[in-house]
Amino acid sequence: MAYRHIAAFYDLLDLPFEVGRYRALRPVLFADLSGTLLDAGVGTGRNMPFYPQGAKVVGIDLSPAMLARARRRRDRLGLDVDLEEMDVLRASFPDHAFDAVVASFLFCVLTPEQQAPALRELDPLGARVGAVEQAAVLNELGQALGQLWRGVGHVAVPLARWRVGLVDLCQSKPSRQRIVYSRSERSMAYRHIAAFYDLLDLPFEVGRYPALRPVLFAGLSGTLLDAGVGTGRNMPFYPEGARVVGIDLSPAMLARARRRRDRLGLEVELEEMDVLRTSFADHAFDAVVASFLFCVLTPEQQAPALRELARLCKPGGQVRILEYALSENPLRRFIMRLWAPWVRWAYGAAFDRATEGYLAEAGLRIVETRFLYQDIIKLIVARPV
Repeated sequence: MAYRHIAAFYDLLDLPFEVGRYRALRPVLFADLSGTLLDAGVGTGRNMPFYPQGAKVVGIDLSPAMLARARRRRDRLGLDVDLEEMDVLRASFPDHAFDAVVASFLFCVLTPEQQAPALRELDPLGARVGAVEQAAVLNELGQALGQLWRGVGHVAVPLARWRVGLVDLCQSKPSRQRIVYSRSERSMAYRHIAAFYDLLDLPFEVGRYPALRPVLFAGLSGTLLDAGVGTGRNMPFYPEGARVVGIDLSPAMLARARRRRDRLGLEVELEEMDVLRTSFADHAFDAVVASFLFCVLTPEQQAPALRELARLCKPGGQVRILEYALSENPLRRFIMRLWAPWVRWAYGAAFDRATEGYLAEAGLRIVETRFLYQDIIKLIVARPV
């Protein structure tokens, strides 16, 4: 029932992305495919114009409302496509029924617990399984694929922040290959959303964030690093007289940060830099702050990023992190889980990164942790060991 209410607006909501980025991705997903194909999670049928000519395609989806729109698209395009209401976790097809299986933005709506079962279900159905997903989702898929007994290999085509991963499940020997994201790929992550970032965040900036950001900088002075500066939302709260350097991996976000800096008349150095590998000298800063940075880093990136921040902070200085946590309140937790697919899709972020658990491994000692907003936004204060 998840898409029953949104189905009528789904194509409209996706229109900016379909007009912009997706039209370049979908053909890659179907390149060189032929025979009998399964489109798993067909949705409203956005893949249909890109189905290979002469192929027999079957599309499945769990949502009757989405399938109804897919059928209208199929009829409008004059295509011969079988559309079935079916759960990807329990498909009713026999083994080896398809020459290839494709899934576009299906796995981002599945929970981490559903990733491996879904892949396990798709695995015997076709010789090749292809998926187009966000980088963060493909990383989770890589972990889920590692749970399968059959060998796994990956061929990836980077397209901005999106990747088309063609996952070959036909090897006979186990493989430990993993999906790796280059610095350039991650730097493109916010290229398209940067123009809308402040608008998307406006309800939170007007509501909850203005009371939180001053706490992040309270009592700090000297030379400060704002790691993951984004569009510069922290700038109005920088301590007077402090020298602040802001870094971000996204040129598009930095461009907006520079405009905010100039508009506020501040002297802030802004550098395009990867928080995992900065070019600063050891102990270059009296304090390091990071607001909502670690929620966009994968679990594998948490400790390396923290280790780098610890290296940059002077002995006795503080590393302050403002981050989301998954609420223990049942209602809030439920709402956050409803929001999670959108947050992952739009920002590549997650509410459950549990950054605090990586501090000791990174050489940081906890000084203080406390929630600043309900039990979902936490301030973590640590010092280098």
